[in-house]
Amino acid sequence: MIDGVCIAIFTLLFPTKLSSTKPDTSGQILHLHFQQTCVTFASENFSMVPWTHLAHFEAKDGKRYFASIKSGTDTTQLQGQSVTGFSSFTDLADEKDGQSLTIEKLLAPVPYDGDIVCIGLNYREHAEEANLTVPLDPVMWYKPRRALSVPGPIAVPKVAATNFLDFEGELVIVTSKDALNVSIEDAPAYILGYTVGNDLTARGFQDPKRGGQQFTRCKAFDGFAPLGPVLANAQSFGDAASKRIVTKINGKIFQNSDCNLIHDAATLVSFLSQGAFLPDLPLLLASIPNQTVHQMTDTRRVDS
Repeated sequence: MIDGVCIAIFTLLFPTKLSSTKPDTSGQILHLHFQQTCVTFASENFSMVPWTHLAHFEAKDGKRYFASIKSGTDTTQLQGQSVTGFSSFTDLADEKDGQSLTIEKLLAPVPYDGDIVCIGLNYREHAEEANLTVPLDPVMWYKPRRALSVPGPIAVPKVAATNFLDFEGELVIVTSKDALNVSIEDAPAYILGYTVGNDLTARGFQDPKRGGQQFTRCKAFDGFAPLGPVLANAQSFGDAASKRIVTKINGKIFQNSDCNLIHDAATLVSFLSQGAFLPDLPLLLASIPNQTVHQMTDTRRVDS
């Protein structure tokens, strides 16, 4: 339900038990079944936001549309539902040329063609759990565009799946307009809204002896950033610190934390815009709260 928590659901399906000792380069594709829902989560025209929760989907005609989703909707059941679809943000804002459509396939909530900015060590609880010192500036890296994925079934390359495949349920920040040298005080005006995402990682490539603890290779595989299915606008979402992220595996809680970030959304937008052009619609994965799970080796259902 869209009312107070961040929810994500995905299922990993593996044909055999996985091994992390040696990389497998056979190219075999494994399938990751993933469904996310953002509970209680502010282009062409971002000055007007006539929706509280936004879905982006593909209809039977193969075209992509946007729809406003009512608060209280069970977003785990969106696929197959009938909605009023619009071909663009502008049409949705103007309520122009809407048509009754069936959601055939849910997409990431916003269309995006750039790199995905990722933030690490942004929850004090996570840093303490890992016995790491929190630096003064946000820790950041990028996932490539090809990592952005839908909130549904995705393919995981076997070379990644057999190297300690791990998940991290995270809060995702979406900006609304170009930013450069923005102050922390002005940054909230640049935030369109929030969704939930999963920062998938093949931990085997992060081993100090193997990869020097680098972040890019292990997190940059195709489909390693599933997002959605809905975006909540910043006004309806309110203060992120009052929200929680809960992640479960087969019904067992592995992550349960508030969204009280060390560097909040405004601070991150301001920091990233200093001396570097931050285009509209960048996606910022704001780090995990706690309790990462290493090496998923069988079929599991994960709810965040």
